[in-house]
Amino acid sequence: LGAEPITYTCKHGERVFKSGESKASGKPWAMWSCVEKRKEDQCEPMWGKLSAGKWLFELKAVNHG
Repeated sequence: LGAEPITYTCKHGERVFKSGESKASGKPWAMWSCVEKRKEDQCEPMWGKLSAGKWLFELKAVNHG
Protein backbone atom coordinates (compact mmCIF):
# COMPACT_ATOMS: atom_id res chain seq x y z
CA LEU A 1 0.00 0.00 0.00
CA GLY A 2 1.33 3.36 -0.95
CA ALA A 3 3.39 1.64 -3.63
CA GLU A 4 4.23 3.38 -6.87
CA PRO A 5 2.82 1.87 -10.08
CA ILE A 6 5.38 0.06 -12.20
CA THR A 7 6.55 1.90 -15.31
CA TYR A 8 9.44 1.33 -17.67
CA THR A 9 11.27 3.81 -19.86
CA CYS A 10 13.47 3.76 -22.93
CA LYS A 11 15.44 6.52 -24.66
CA HIS A 12 12.16 7.81 -26.17
CA GLY A 13 10.31 8.21 -22.87
CA GLU A 14 7.89 6.20 -20.75
CA ARG A 15 6.88 2.88 -22.30
CA VAL A 16 3.22 1.89 -22.80
CA PHE A 17 1.78 -1.37 -21.47
CA LYS A 18 -0.13 -3.45 -24.02
CA SER A 19 -1.74 -6.87 -23.70
CA GLY A 20 -4.11 -9.13 -25.56
CA GLU A 21 -4.69 -12.60 -26.91
CA SER A 22 -3.00 -14.14 -29.91
CA LYS A 23 -5.42 -14.63 -32.80
CA ALA A 24 -3.42 -17.65 -34.00
CA SER A 25 -2.90 -19.54 -30.73
CA GLY A 26 -5.40 -17.95 -28.34
CA LYS A 27 -2.60 -17.48 -25.78
CA PRO A 28 -2.37 -14.24 -23.78
CA TRP A 29 0.51 -11.83 -24.40
CA ALA A 30 1.78 -8.66 -22.73
CA MET A 31 4.52 -6.16 -23.47
CA TRP A 32 5.86 -2.72 -22.68
CA SER A 33 6.30 -0.90 -25.99
CA CYS A 34 8.33 2.12 -27.07
CA VAL A 35 6.39 5.33 -27.73
CA GLU A 36 8.45 6.34 -30.79
CA LYS A 37 6.09 6.72 -33.77
CA ARG A 38 8.63 5.81 -36.48
CA LYS A 39 8.75 2.00 -36.45
CA GLU A 40 12.36 1.87 -37.65
CA ASP A 41 13.44 4.02 -34.67
CA GLN A 42 11.49 2.12 -31.99
CA CYS A 43 13.26 0.31 -29.18
CA GLU A 44 12.68 -3.43 -28.82
CA PRO A 45 9.53 -4.23 -26.83
CA MET A 46 9.81 -5.84 -23.40
CA TRP A 47 7.81 -9.07 -23.74
CA GLY A 48 6.27 -10.59 -20.64
CA LYS A 49 6.21 -14.20 -19.50
CA LEU A 50 3.14 -15.45 -17.66
CA SER A 51 4.12 -17.29 -14.48
CA ALA A 52 1.66 -18.40 -11.80
CA GLY A 53 -0.92 -15.96 -13.16
CA LYS A 54 1.43 -12.93 -13.07
CA TRP A 55 3.35 -11.21 -15.85
CA LEU A 56 7.12 -11.12 -15.42
CA PHE A 57 9.32 -8.78 -17.44
CA GLU A 58 13.08 -9.16 -17.80
CA LEU A 59 15.07 -5.99 -17.23
CA LYS A 60 18.03 -5.65 -19.56
CA ALA A 61 20.85 -3.14 -19.44
CA VAL A 62 20.18 -0.43 -22.00
CA ASN A 63 22.63 2.09 -23.45
CA HIS A 64 20.71 5.33 -24.08
CA GLY A 65 23.78 7.00 -25.56
